[in-house]
Order: sequence, then structure tokens, then C-alpha cells
Amino acid sequence: MEPEKLHSIGRITKLHGIRGAVILRGSGELSSVLKGQKVVFVEFDGYPVPFFPEETEFLSDDTAIVRFRDIGSPVKNEELPGREVFLLRQKVRRKKELTFHDLIGYAFVDKRTGQTGNVTGVVDYEMNPLLQVSNGNVDFLVPFAEPIIQRIDHKNRIIEADLPEGLADINENAQDE
Repeated sequence: MEPEKLHSIGRITKLHGIRGAVILRGSGELSSVLKGQKVVFVEFDGYPVPFFPEETEFLSDDTAIVRFRDIGSPVKNEELPGREVFLLRQKVRRKKELTFHDLIGYAFVDKRTGQTGNVTGVVDYEMNPLLQVSNGNVDFLVPFAEPIIQRIDHKNRIIEADLPEGLADINENAQDE
């Protein structure tokens, strides 16, 4: 399954109880996107693996206890903490506000150098989020800041940027290696 067809809804933080449940912490209003979902995907080795929520108890808007069908013990779940959880993009009820994770799969164009790539991930530092961009040869990080990000075209899924000279040079040098 292609990553651009998936939407990150959060991360499994730890195991919960003796019946194989996990704590899921969301990146937004988890209760509005997870409620009623019949399948979620957990990333293993870069591939989405389907899991089927059997019981969901919301502790807050962004935290839930989830028990998956066919997994009845913590031993079967021991590889889950730390893993990202996704929904199919079309199954996500659109929120009024987009999250940084919604930008994964967007095309990236630097207007200054012409450098292009695709957004493959987000490093979500609270005060300084970064877009991870890949152009096939190299991955590089771009600060998600107003002077750098010039325009986001949601209809065509394109991010236009104006990378500062130093950052563009670092990225070009990384490509040459």
C-alpha cells in the first residue's frame, strides 16, 4: 500500500493491562477519527499491517486504550509500543484544521534551486517542525517555517519553498556524495 494513501493518527505508547490492550496517543483529535473504525494499520519494517480494533476506550481527545481482535495477551503485543498507527486517507473524517502529517505524500519544490522531491515524513518538534523530503537520492530536512514555506497547494498536493542558501547548499552537497 502506498504511503500517500495512509494518514497517521498517532503512535502506540505502551501496553495496557493483561488482555493485550495498548495505549494510543493521537496527533490531534483521536476520538473523532478513530471512533467506529474497523481497521487501522500499524507500520512494521516500512509496511502497513492491518489490525482490527475490538474495544476502544477514550481517556481524552488524544489518548485511547485499544484492544485488537485476535490479540489477547501482552506477549503478542510486545512489538507494538513506539509504532505509528494509520488509517486509510479516505476513511479519515476531515477535520477543519490540517496536521503536519497530512503533508506526507505532497510534492516539494524549491523555487530558488529547482530542487524537487516528495514529503516522506514529519519530525514533529513542538517549536520547530521539520518536513522530511526525499528526492530519490537523498533525504533532507526542511524547517516548516513561514519564510521558507512559500505556498501549499492542497488541491494539487504541492509545497513550494524558498530554501535559504546555506540549507540548499547542504542539501546539494549531500546529493553529490
